[in-house]
Amino acid sequence: MDTQTLLSQAFSPAQKHIEELINSGEITANDDLAKSLSYALLAATQKHLYKYQKPVSATSIIGKMYTTAATCKHLGGITPQALNDRINKKTILRLKDGKGRNGYPLFQFSDGTVDPDIQKIIQTLLKGHFTEWEAAIWLTTPSQAYNGKSAAEYMKESEEHFAEVLAHAHGDVYNLYGTP
Repeated sequence: MDTQTLLSQAFSPAQKHIEELINSGEITANDDLAKSLSYALLAATQKHLYKYQKPVSATSIIGKMYTTAATCKHLGGITPQALNDRINKKTILRLKDGKGRNGYPLFQFSDGTVDPDIQKIIQTLLKGHFTEWEAAIWLTTPSQAYNGKSAAEYMKESEEHFAEVLAHAHGDVYNLYGTP
């Protein structure tokens, strides 16, 4: 994308909004407003770009993963078959890469087991027809709804936050796939 296209896409919505407010009489175009908006846009842009990091890949969003062997060991030395049973019951999140290798995102583990709250969200999303990758990205992508935190981070702060994330998971499953 060239610079002009970026600037146009970035500032057109703000320009349109300002024009609508002027046309409706809600604000008046003057030097003070121009200066104030200029500083506000600069500050907002600086704040956003300071925090902005373009993800390199889905795995950079999701984070580190255990291998199958490391996951079995972490879960108390369970067998690969017992791990497969958990995958089939949708009680653990397994991701396959393009080469067919398995990875188990570390965010789902706590104290030598799968965190029960994360497990509930995983089950909700997977049983609601999300793919494993969609569920992992849903849980780990920072969101304005969670004050810039991921659902996995936000839900650990309190029972109320967990309930909010669970409600959002149910809502997204329903809105995307029409299943409760």
